[in-house]
Amino acid sequence: MSKHIKLDRESQLSQREHFVNTFLKHNIPLRTEKERLALLQEWLDEIGDEPLWVFGYGSLMWNPGIEYTQQLPAKIYGFQRKFCIDMVVFRASTSNPGLMLGLDRAEDDKVCTGIIFQISPKRVAHELDALFMRELTTRIYKPVWVDAKTEQGNIHALTFVVEKNEKRYVDALSLNEKAKRIAFAEGDMGTNRDYLYNTVEHLRELNINDAYLEELYSKVKQLRKNIDN
Repeated sequence: MSKHIKLDRESQLSQREHFVNTFLKHNIPLRTEKERLALLQEWLDEIGDEPLWVFGYGSLMWNPGIEYTQQLPAKIYGFQRKFCIDMVVFRASTSNPGLMLGLDRAEDDKVCTGIIFQISPKRVAHELDALFMRELTTRIYKPVWVDAKTEQGNIHALTFVVEKNEKRYVDALSLNEKAKRIAFAEGDMGTNRDYLYNTVEHLRELNINDAYLEELYSKVKQLRKNIDN
């Protein structure tokens, strides 16, 4: 049985319009709709009439926003969840910048645990369009194939990784510097720290222990200790 998730197409379109306007206001580089649709067609041509598996590592795990037929726990090697994307909107500002979560290439021994979702062949075009709309409005992410290890064996899956050549990629910051940003950044959608806390809490609910995020969580909590108490 297919599962329908909270984030429907109408809300995605509405959110995207707001996001695009905000990004333009802050001079954040965007893909044109022509570029997005061309990239979408390239992937659809490659996928053909096959089902598509998508690897989620962040909010995609608990709010995919797509119709899928099954899901499996999965691990990919050589990648790591990181707060490595400069953020000056939504949960941050130009005067008080924060950070966004991304999937970054890492050493071969690094492993990222997530969930893969299978999309049926008849739904691939529709759902991939929704995913590309959600993930590829700006130029900070790019779609790639990864080999996901599951209880059913290795499965070829699509995921979205950080584009290291983009100016918004700021992984050169130390963990302490990242913690300071996250601890104090806030914007019209809330605080950067709540974004981190929510991510870690969702991962814990899924029994995913991410040492990097747990350490960052502890550092931010410590920085906020005297203020919040």
